[in-house]
Amino acid sequence: MPLFKRDGLDRKLKRALGDVVPPTFPELHLRILRELRSPDADAAKIGEVLQWDPGLVVRLLKVVNSAAFAASQEVRDPGHAAALMGRGPLEQLVTGVAVGCALPDPSSPAYDKQRFWTAAARRAVLARQLAIRFEPATRHEAFTAALLQDIAIPVLAELRAKDYAVVLEEWHASPGSELHVLEREQFGFDHAEIGAALAERWGLPDALIDAIGHQNTAFEDGHGAPRQAGWIVSGLRETTHADCPLNELRPRAVGNGVEAEPFEALLSWTREEAGELAHSMFGPASAQRAA
Repeated sequence: MPLFKRDGLDRKLKRALGDVVPPTFPELHLRILRELRSPDADAAKIGEVLQWDPGLVVRLLKVVNSAAFAASQEVRDPGHAAALMGRGPLEQLVTGVAVGCALPDPSSPAYDKQRFWTAAARRAVLARQLAIRFEPATRHEAFTAALLQDIAIPVLAELRAKDYAVVLEEWHASPGSELHVLEREQFGFDHAEIGAALAERWGLPDALIDAIGHQNTAFEDGHGAPRQAGWIVSGLRETTHADCPLNELRPRAVGNGVEAEPFEALLSWTREEAGELAHSMFGPASAQRAA
C-alpha cells in the first residue's frame, strides 16, 4: 500500500490542467514494461522485448555503461543488461528512461532542458550512492525515484506556459525560495502532487508514485531508503553552475545519519558523474538546446 495519499489525484490533475490533455505514456513502452514484469520473462526474452524500441535501447545502454551508474562490467546488449542487473533493477531503469522520452520539451524561456535534466541526474546519482549506504538493495529504486521527482515541471511549463513561467522565473531569481511553496501560493497545488498524478495515470509502480508525491515531506523512520535518499536530494535546485548547489544538501544528509566527511566525497563524485548521465539520457537534444 503506497504511503502517499493517492485519493483525488485525477481531480488534482484536472484542476491543474483543465481541459488540456496531459502527455500520454507511449503504448510501446507500456508493452515493454508489462513484459518486464512478467514472471515468465528471462534475460533472452527481455532482450528481445527491448529491441522493439531501438532508440530506448541506445539510451538504456548509454546509461548503464556510464560511470554514474557504475555497472560492474561493460553491458553490450539488453539481454546482457537483464542478466547482469536482474529484472527488477532493469525495470526501474527502463521506466526512468521511458518517462524521460514521454516528457515534453517546452519552449518557455523559464524552462531549460539541459538545466532540468542536469539537476535530475545529480539527484539520481547522489540518491543512488546514499541508498547504498542506507539499504544497498534499494539503490536502483532510489536512482529512478530521484531522477523522476520533477516530471511535472516540463508538463506544467508546456501546458500552462504563461502562468507557470512566472512561478519558474521567480524561483530561479530567488535562491532561497522553494518551488513547491511558490506553486501552492499561486495555484493551490505543487509539482509533486501533479507528478504523482501523472505517474499514477501512466501506471508507474506504487513506490515511484509515493516517492514523487512525498519528495517535499521530511523523512520519517520506517519509510525506506529510497524515501530517505529522495528527501535529502529533493533540496537540490536547478542551476547551470557546476559547483552549485550540492552543498546546500549537507544539513539534510547529516540530519539523516550521513557522516559529514563521506558526504563531502559523495558531493565531489556527483559533480563529476552527473553531467555524463544527463548527456547519456538526453544528450543530443540538451546539447542542441544549450548551444
